[in-house]
Amino acid sequence: MIDGALALGLPEPEETYSSSEHLFEVMKIPAGTTGRINKAKAVATPTRKTEPSRKSEPAKKVEVAKKSERVRTRNKKFKSES
Repeated sequence: MIDGALALGLPEPEETYSSSEHLFEVMKIPAGTTGRINKAKAVATPTRKTEPSRKSEPAKKVEVAKKSERVRTRNKKFKSES
């Protein structure tokens, strides 16, 4: 319809569904494939050793700064509807 109005010279697109054979061919999906792709399983990450790399050096402790607790106050006054 738009192609005819603008004279673009493009053919009507082929009607396509998730089970259309031409879609499988274009996307290089093996015939008869159904279902969903499973999510990848979580890969365990290796843990870091807490031991020092050299025996002569003592292990260094990293101090983590504590987050100060924020105090929140409400500044805006709301009028009560009576």
